[in-house]
This record gives sequence, C-alpha cells and structure tokens, in this order.
Amino acid sequence: MMKKILFSIIFLSILFISSTYADPLIFVKEYNFLGKAFNLDSYSTIISSTELLNEKLLLDDALNKLNLKNKKNGVLFSLKLADIEFPLEQKIYKERIYNQAYHLRITNKEILIEAPSKIGVFYGVQSFLQILNSYSKLPEVDIKDCPDLPMRMIMVDPARQNENFDYYRRLIKFCGKNKINFIQFHLTDHQTSVYNFREMHAFHQKILKNI
Repeated sequence: MMKKILFSIIFLSILFISSTYADPLIFVKEYNFLGKAFNLDSYSTIISSTELLNEKLLLDDALNKLNLKNKKNGVLFSLKLADIEFPLEQKIYKERIYNQAYHLRITNKEILIEAPSKIGVFYGVQSFLQILNSYSKLPEVDIKDCPDLPMRMIMVDPARQNENFDYYRRLIKFCGKNKINFIQFHLTDHQTSVYNFREMHAFHQKILKNI
C-alpha cells in the first residue's frame, strides 16, 4: 500500500514539474514559425481601442516588470477586436468557443493580438506572456488558438478549509494565466453531512469586491 502511495506521489510530482516547464506552443491549436528568433529588449507603444484598456494595462504592466525599455524603434504591440478565420472542429459549442479564440502573430517588427472578443484578446495576452517567459529569445511565429470546451472549471472547498482573501486573489490570477474561466465554491455539505446549516448567509457584496 505504501509503495502505491509513494509511486503516486512521485508520478504527480513529475507531472506537475513537466507541466510547469512545458513549452507553451505545444498547447495551442495551430502555429507556424515565420523566421528567426529575436531578443525583445524594447517596445515602442501598445496600440489598442478604449474597449481593450484593461488588456493593454495588463500587458504594459507585465512588460514593465521585465524591465523592457520604451523606444521609438522598438517592437510595436497591437491589440485588436476583429473576426478571425479559424476552422473549429467543435460543433456543439462553436459560437461560445469562437468567442474565446484568438490570433497571435509575433515578429521582430510587430506583435499582433486579435480576437472577436475581449476575453479572446485577454487569452492572447496570456499566451504571449507565457511564450515570453519560456524562451530566451522570442520565436517569430503565427498562432491561432481556442479552447476545446467553453467552460473550464476548478473547485475550491472552503467548507473544509477556509482561506484568506490573498489566497483567493492568487487563485483568480492563476486561473487567468491558465485560461480557467470558472471557479466553483463548495460552501457546505448540507445535503450529505450530519451537520445541518439552517442559516447560510450570502457573501456580502463588499467582501466579493474585496476579493
């Protein structure tokens, strides 16, 4: 029994380590290399519409944390809301999946992220940041990607172990980086437990905003 438990722990550890350091390109649906890899040491500006202000701020903050210099002749970033041509194999949730698709094109002149919706642009930014943090040099590459399912969920169990607000903030950031778009909170075992919670107070709006 102990051998099985030990083997399971070792297997899960290897799986976690391999997923942590895996090449992000192996997870996208389509990618084509365009040219040689290059060093991204500066950028000129980030062009986007007012609708994509949050995505622009997210990208700008990430670039500043990497100490990338702002220069006139640096790489141009473009964030756009646009229809993209992308054949989807999934038929049941085609519209919802297409709404989360994005097109990412990286060259030494311009880095373009376009999608039919804000969430698609957000996912494109996350994919770019994963590539940026995974390679010593940026590959010139054209990427088209979308999820396999419209809902990708994790569950947390505050019924058994409650956490502080910092934990939930870190959890939300983790979900965003990994394109997980739903969090299920298991708040009580009322149906299966001997404990009967007759009064369950709803989360106060101020608490949710604080998270």
